[in-house]
Amino acid sequence: MISAKYLCIDDQTAETIDPVLYALEGPDKSIEFSKMHPKELAEQFERIKQESSRGVPFGVLVDLRLDELPDDDGNKVFYRGSTLAQDLRTRMALGEIDNFPIVLWSVNDKLARSYEPDSASHDLFDAVYLKDGPDVSSPEGIAKRTLQLQAFAVGYCYLKECRNLKGEGESWDLPRTLGVSGADLDILDPRFVQYLLSSEVVYVFARKVLNSLIREEGILVGEKMLAAKLGVDIEASGDSWEGLLSALGECRYSGIFSEAYTRWWLHRISSYWDKLNSGKGALRRFGASGRVRVLNDALGLSLVAATPLVEGYSDRFATLCIATSAPLDTVDAFKVLRVDSFPWQESRYVSAYAAGNRINRALWKIDPLEMERYLEFKEGLKNG
Repeated sequence: MISAKYLCIDDQTAETIDPVLYALEGPDKSIEFSKMHPKELAEQFERIKQESSRGVPFGVLVDLRLDELPDDDGNKVFYRGSTLAQDLRTRMALGEIDNFPIVLWSVNDKLARSYEPDSASHDLFDAVYLKDGPDVSSPEGIAKRTLQLQAFAVGYCYLKECRNLKGEGESWDLPRTLGVSGADLDILDPRFVQYLLSSEVVYVFARKVLNSLIREEGILVGEKMLAAKLGVDIEASGDSWEGLLSALGECRYSGIFSEAYTRWWLHRISSYWDKLNSGKGALRRFGASGRVRVLNDALGLSLVAATPLVEGYSDRFATLCIATSAPLDTVDAFKVLRVDSFPWQESRYVSAYAAGNRINRALWKIDPLEMERYLEFKEGLKNG
């Protein structure tokens, strides 16, 4: 059963694009793709408007460089995917067309040269996929992107139902949108709540949820961060890890886009721990082995405790090393510089081990407030 339709706008040949689109449709063909060569903006807009008004969850998958190859008649456009996206988002804000997701895809070198330096265009797209990377070349990547494309299109339709256009009460039905109760909202950071409520357009609300909530650790956490905070080694725990996730079902995020992003509410995890541990102390008071012991005793599982990245490091894990993804206590790490982050998002850290060995150096830069301590650490390494 088709649950979403996407219009793919790309100047590459059908022989190049069609096999990828066929795979992205999914094994049950839940997504239907139509492909077209880019046309002049006015003609392009009319086609998109027509496709988006058919009453089915809809989205656009657009190439970055639409201005390279001509069509069969020798016609070539002189705009890029970001230009088209900007025009569509403007029309959405003005109410000229319906709101729908826009996903960018391109090859790595074009993204590096034409997209990444253009920061103004980053907020136009709900996701960015690499044509020449694992995003759409591996079975795992294909399956993940199919889920995302479907969730984006369906989620946008759901958001339209959650918006209050009567001018009475809040502008958005946040409990319905995020899959939470009013009591949950009272616990969440009020700055985050207000940030969402200030959204005047569906696509802006969707972008805020994706980029400030789902894709960032903080109010929600992903599976690896969840394991770190609970002190669990996922691989060594085998089926017991799945058993724990089942027990944590009430903590799982069920709001918009949750079909494609598995996340857990951190405040619910903390409450669940307090119930299991009979109020004997917060998670941070226990090392990994202590946390796992409480979980195993309460749930009848055989979880295995995670071990520190380096012998001698603390096992009171609170985060992940950005360079190695290993569980980490912040006392054994340096805070990483973040630009344009929000107060409700967790700080990022690089372990002293990774910093000293310059592991995945492109992923991190020491926060200026940590620089003095970092330089002292480096000097200590030199002196042995």
